[in-house]
Amino acid sequence: MNDPLISRYLSPLEGHIVKRYRWVEYRAKDRGDHTITVDDLKQIAAIELIKLTARWDDELTQRGETREDDNGGLFWTFLVNRVKGAIFNYAHDHDHEHQKSLDDELEHALAGEERTHLRAPVEPVSWYATHQTLVDYFATLSTKDKTFIALRYYDNLTLRQIADVVGTGSASYTLREVVSRWRDFARNQVTDHSVNIPSRIGKRWTPPDSLHEYVRTRHRKELSDYLGIVTLSLRADPGYLPEILSDNDRWFPPGAYESRALSPFMQAQIDAMHRDGKKPTAISRDLGLDLQLVKYHLRHRRAA
Repeated sequence: MNDPLISRYLSPLEGHIVKRYRWVEYRAKDRGDHTITVDDLKQIAAIELIKLTARWDDELTQRGETREDDNGGLFWTFLVNRVKGAIFNYAHDHDHEHQKSLDDELEHALAGEERTHLRAPVEPVSWYATHQTLVDYFATLSTKDKTFIALRYYDNLTLRQIADVVGTGSASYTLREVVSRWRDFARNQVTDHSVNIPSRIGKRWTPPDSLHEYVRTRHRKELSDYLGIVTLSLRADPGYLPEILSDNDRWFPPGAYESRALSPFMQAQIDAMHRDGKKPTAISRDLGLDLQLVKYHLRHRRAA
């Protein structure tokens, strides 16, 4: 086929594959699967390019349009969406084949035969991609915003402790603003209607000496290295994102509270602060938790 769309988009498409989907190959290798390569992904993309080109005129007819160059970027939009779906389907099929081979090895192990290698459990490729995209958003945040997130969710400091470390009157406003924007970004990845996420504009922030001292004392790292480790941890452990992006300010109907809504660490924090004589309102404020959730936990602690 000599359609000019193929010659025009083949090279940019290959570059798009390397930039956006090289991680599929790396992910497979990390799990012991060396059968997926970026060249395979390029071939899949090229096939989708040929398929779309062959039916492009029919697609435009259904839309009441005629071919005009690339129709204002419409062809590229269609193409990258088709390629994304094809690559995810390809990786998903490999996941199932990969899991079957793991099951076979387990049977050999149970029979007393030696296993050749161990593979990690299957993680859906679509979730893996979304996970990486959400961490990419964290990586683009300012040093100040990343620091507040890291201190709260990586070091598990209370809001009062964060305020002391960074030398500010309150940490709750900054955290609320940053997490709110991150939640909106996360929703945009899985909903059809995106919301606009305004940029955070503020004064230039210079990390205080107290923060540098804290990071050096606790982690024996400089601030930039510490934030780099936090970013790597977010990529490696999917458990961080649900805790960060869950909405603690939501309303709970009567009887809906359960202690398991709080992590063991948070339960221990509430108990310790309550023993020290702090009121539920102060505990809620310092830990950044819903007041009713704190009260529910303390009531059930007393009942137990």
